[in-house]
Amino acid sequence: MTRIAKRQYSDMQTLRGRLNRKAQDEAIAKVTGYLRVIHNRSRPPAYSLILEHGMACYTNRHSFDGPLGERGMCYMNSFHAVIEDPSLTYMEGFCSTMGIPIQHAWCLNRKGKVIETTLPNAEGYFGIPFQWDYVRRTAIRTRLYGIISFTNDELFSTPPEQFVAKVKNGGSKHAKLSTNSWLRLRRRGER
Repeated sequence: MTRIAKRQYSDMQTLRGRLNRKAQDEAIAKVTGYLRVIHNRSRPPAYSLILEHGMACYTNRHSFDGPLGERGMCYMNSFHAVIEDPSLTYMEGFCSTMGIPIQHAWCLNRKGKVIETTLPNAEGYFGIPFQWDYVRRTAIRTRLYGIISFTNDELFSTPPEQFVAKVKNGGSKHAKLSTNSWLRLRRRGER
């Protein structure tokens, strides 16, 4: 391959990555828009919690490489993925599949990228990174895998520093811009 061909290939890969990022940003905006609409109508505590402490999460080419667990069991699948690989972070929130926002659980790797444990194709991930000790204790106490649920009343009265994990935010400034843009809108009252 000539130097010019290598450069063109590299430029094409960079462009493909940017288009993917733009598509992910659009999907995240739709998911957070959905959350804000529901939040403004009925103010469910779970949606408020996700909007306040959630973060945008991005996929990469390896996000869907691993084995997928049973469909409809994302909370259990993600829980077991973290047991198998403690370097992962357990996440709960929403993603979009076929353009429809759904409640979901997934994992983040050390670089802050999505590791999907259940769905073969999803986008627009927005959720809360949970500290593993909190996830483990809650699963034992409630006898359920999901953290953001009606059976976990403790979550809504617990200070966030006791359950929100510190993670890399997607490894790029784009993830921070998405979340910060939403926060600026929220402060201005444009939710």
